Amino acid sequence: METVRDLCEATLDDGGFQFSCPECGVDVNFTVYRHILSAIKTSDELLRYSQRVTENSLKNQQRTLKMCPTCATYGQRNFARLRNNVNRVVCDTCTRNQGREVPFCWFCGNTWKGSGKGCGNRTCVGTEGDLRVLRSCETKQIGKTDGCPDTRACPKCGQLISHMDKCKHMHCFCFCDFCFVCLQMKDSSGNWQCGGAYEICSVADRQQTLPNY
Repeated sequence: METVRDLCEATLDDGGFQFSCPECGVDVNFTVYRHILSAIKTSDELLRYSQRVTENSLKNQQRTLKMCPTCATYGQRNFARLRNNVNRVVCDTCTRNQGREVPFCWFCGNTWKGSGKGCGNRTCVGTEGDLRVLRSCETKQIGKTDGCPDTRACPKCGQLISHMDKCKHMHCFCFCDFCFVCLQMKDSSGNWQCGGAYEICSVADRQQTLPNY
């Protein structure tokens, strides 16, 4: 019982919202944890756990979703359709309603005005906000490797990803597989260049630039 409680609280303190079995590591829905913890926790304490799960989930989604300035619905970068400028996000809702493509900028959230790589908004700082996160994020231990930044940018598309738990290997929305510790991607044969999921590898420096997808 105490093991489940400690694992739950450690996951929430680390910003996580997904849980696993403490014995075998298989993913477990939070409702299962809640049912087990109901034997030692009050209703108010269980409610606070649920609220923290929701808060952590929303914080994680904020890095993969942005709000359209016109209709306030959320959109994601489309790595299949917008390969030449992935930061030009097309709002599907506005596009359907207006009968024309309605794009906005991933970084500043304003309506896309430019015809080139930039969004055309003077106040847009582009990648600076994401780079600030990469420069100032905390470090953590991943597997047996200590001192790794807890947030990385995908080396292919630049999407910010925070490490929650488990192994060092990541799979991004753009279908890029890379190591969170050393930032090496799979080789041309689909093999990991840094060894197994929990093997020690060299910690790559904090990223100073974002890739131009």
